[in-house]
Amino acid sequence: SLNVYYSTIFISATAITSTFNFINDSLYLTSASSIIVVETLTDSEIASIPIASDYIAYNSTNNLIYTSDLSSNNISIIDCNTNTFVGTIALNNPIFIQYCPNNNFLYIANNGGVEIAIINASNNLLVNTLTIPLGIGTLTYSVYDSVENNIYWGTTLGYILVISCANNLIIYNFFVGSSVITTGVYNALQNSVYFSLPFVSSIYQITTIGVTTTPYYVSGSSNYNLFLQSLGYEPIKVDYVRVIANQTQLANNVSIYK
Repeated sequence: SLNVYYSTIFISATAITSTFNFINDSLYLTSASSIIVVETLTDSEIASIPIASDYIAYNSTNNLIYTSDLSSNNISIIDCNTNTFVGTIALNNPIFIQYCPNNNFLYIANNGGVEIAIINASNNLLVNTLTIPLGIGTLTYSVYDSVENNIYWGTTLGYILVISCANNLIIYNFFVGSSVITTGVYNALQNSVYFSLPFVSSIYQITTIGVTTTPYYVSGSSNYNLFLQSLGYEPIKVDYVRVIANQTQLANNVSIYK
């Protein structure tokens, strides 16, 4: 097996979520009191922006960070060139944020996750609001598919919505399992989206061309242990133990079994 150990990075607050800025080569982390900026070249905190935040997205076109705060009705905007607060976008209880680089638009789970507010990031104005269909839960995590130019958005009741960034419409939704969808990731090489459904011990792969669903088996004692088996590929075990809390980030241990 191959073991990879990541170094410990001490930060000034308990982080919630994060995003990576490849232009500045920096990691931006949200927390209850601030947005923390970590320079990955030195693995050290270089700034703390005093804005409470929960969820975050990076705009690579404008080099801006957008964060939501569950205790407010605003999206905060951070200029990554100076790491300073530059403005807000007024919404109604915004939660998750997804950025589409193809049209420079933001797609935000708004009103507690029952609608999607579409923002033109060029002027920070509301373009449209999409209402989530009844009976499929509220929005959770989303993944952007750069090949198809679609957003795949999970819900609390195990549905996935597909939003077209070309015409800003929900083009379809489908059921994948009786579980809240917790996380997702996009594989550009296979043009596939993977979503985690922890309460049914499954990972679903969505081949985004044609949109078919294939269950992937997951086992382990907690949500941090994923055993993935995919057709034509060797089993891969990932022990994910990174925790950021009380100014300390524990290490990752990634074991790839051949």
